Amino acid sequence: MSLCIPVVAVNINELGRARLEGRAQAMGLRVTGSVSRRTALLVTDGADPDTTKARNAREYGTRIVDPNVFAALLEYVQPGGG
Repeated sequence: MSLCIPVVAVNINELGRARLEGRAQAMGLRVTGSVSRRTALLVTDGADPDTTKARNAREYGTRIVDPNVFAALLEYVQPGGG
């Protein structure tokens, strides 16, 4: 599974984003900086819904979730087997 936690142009603060990325990676999820057809989730606060990443996510049918929702979803992810 791949997910995109954008590094630029989205209003997730640096510390919060780093924590979410670390938790996701610890669970075996691949965190990327761009949205592709293989991206499962785009994590964004939605402050700018017209970013390239948000537009691509909508075009590809990628789910867009708020950082707080993503943090809650991580509670249900089973760690990857590596």
